[in-house]
Amino acid sequence: VNGVDVDAYPEHQPNSGDPTVRLLALASMSGWHGYDRILHSLAQYRGDTEVRIDFAGGDGDGSLATWTALAKELGLEDRVTFHGPLYGDALNQLIARCDAGVGSLGMYRFGLAQGMTLKLREYMARGLPFLSAVEDPALPDDPSFALRVPNDDTPIDMAQVVAFALNAKQDAGVSRRMRMHAREAMSWTGVLRPVLERVSAT
Repeated sequence: VNGVDVDAYPEHQPNSGDPTVRLLALASMSGWHGYDRILHSLAQYRGDTEVRIDFAGGDGDGSLATWTALAKELGLEDRVTFHGPLYGDALNQLIARCDAGVGSLGMYRFGLAQGMTLKLREYMARGLPFLSAVEDPALPDDPSFALRVPNDDTPIDMAQVVAFALNAKQDAGVSRRMRMHAREAMSWTGVLRPVLERVSAT
């Protein structure tokens, strides 16, 4: 079980005045993230809203090079940016410009339907709404900040992602609600509380 220190992350502020939807794919790029799915989704999108995807992170298993080549093949070079590894203020500044994070989209390829990934806990700690294909038992059923997409090879509906992100951009309280839940259920204090209660009872 992963835990997170909520107070170690700045609180995300929705970019309500910016009509562009910016998605953040933050990871050590590996196959189980399934980011090829979001690239194909963007290539097929025909809506009126401008959508951009920022990739932040190094190469975990060769997938970064594969997805960079795929973005070029799909003609997305003007809408997709690969920043490489970012840390500290540089990472915080990029995240501040984004409207939704992208969680793992390819766990089904490894036979997994459920996971408690650190990435979603970091999004929760920052208060950055996100989409993901993996079932996480620590997440509340709250569609205002967590969009569940199919955990299979079916296409991701970019129009649905855009609508989700645009709604989140106008929700002034979304970050506060996310961080509150992260403190209660995803901080190390929250994660270890059942263990400590069990120990103190014996």
